[in-house]
Amino acid sequence: MKKRETSKTILGSVLIFCGCIIIACIVGWFMKLENAPEIIATIATIGSAVVAFYLWKAKAENIQKIQRGAVLTDEQIKKLLDMADHLNSE
Repeated sequence: MKKRETSKTILGSVLIFCGCIIIACIVGWFMKLENAPEIIATIATIGSAVVAFYLWKAKAENIQKIQRGAVLTDEQIKKLLDMADHLNSE
């Protein structure tokens, strides 16, 4: 059995926690909790930051793997990085 990476475990845990809190806030909102939208926005921001960090980390690891393989030229690696940046900006 392949060992799960720590970053994936943390990512999953944070997203599950954020999901539970958001559901609790939505229930509270229906029960007339006045500041529920602000709480939901804050928790969603935390979840988004964690996902963005994980994607950045995965991109960096993949670039290292490509460079370690030395199958691609520097120009091809630059082209791949430009494509990734273009996709991230959309």
